[in-house]
Amino acid sequence: MIGVDEVVKRFQELGELVKKFNDIPLNRRILDLENEVIDLAREKRRSDEEIEELRAKLNFKGKLEFKSPFYYQEGDKTAFCAKCWEGKEKLASHLVFKEGDYAKRWSCPQCGWHYEVSKPESPGSNFMYGGPQGWMR
Repeated sequence: MIGVDEVVKRFQELGELVKKFNDIPLNRRILDLENEVIDLAREKRRSDEEIEELRAKLNFKGKLEFKSPFYYQEGDKTAFCAKCWEGKEKLASHLVFKEGDYAKRWSCPQCGWHYEVSKPESPGSNFMYGGPQGWMR
């Protein structure tokens, strides 16, 4: 099976041949077909990218383990944002520890969600307060 780029190249060559015969209606039709092939190539590229993204999500999901209230990836000690993963099934970001004047917390750089803790060493321990489940804010 030939690739899309090869098909476009062949249409361009055909267009050059038609120009020599000065057949304007045929030349227009070939240009229209060439544009249709280019549009199909773009659509295929978008579909391929979407398939690759879905495969990456599936692979990521298969390696995730939920340890309340976070997700951890196999072999990774830094937690991932539960809100990103559960809410949007985004390939979540690692949480980043921040210590402010009044609170110690793990924050998601992607969505800005905060998980307040009393010990920075482990994001899954000693939550102080927060949102509706008592551990998110």
